[in-house]
Amino acid sequence: MTPEKVVEILKAHGTPVNIDEAKVILIYLTQLAELEVSDFIRAEKEKKFSTTNKKNNSN
Repeated sequence: MTPEKVVEILKAHGTPVNIDEAKVILIYLTQLAELEVSDFIRAEKEKKFSTTNKKNNSN
């Protein structure tokens, strides 16, 4: 997504921002998305590890 698209979307919803503000918003959203994906992957690995340990301990 481009800063111009962010400006357009937010303006349509009554929140005008300039290009520089849109760039900051995109940086923030990108960082947030990276954190969420990392957290999801970590949780999935923990689930897999937990399931593997349960199988190994039941033998």
